[in-house]
Amino acid sequence: MKKSLIKISGRDDSPGRPLIYKTTDIFLKSFGLNRLSDLPKLKEISEIIENEPELIEQIDAFK
Repeated sequence: MKKSLIKISGRDDSPGRPLIYKTTDIFLKSFGLNRLSDLPKLKEISEIIENEPELIEQIDAFK
């Protein structure tokens, strides 16, 4: 939330009334997306990681 990539959009009606989050336009712009459906599917991500292990190092650098 500090980087404005997500925002609180409401509360769920389930027990505890947890917060519901949604992505922002800043999220889309930061990742070069026009819409959330442009994100790769989980299967595609797994295939990319298997074929390009150096991406794990790049991801770890963001932690």
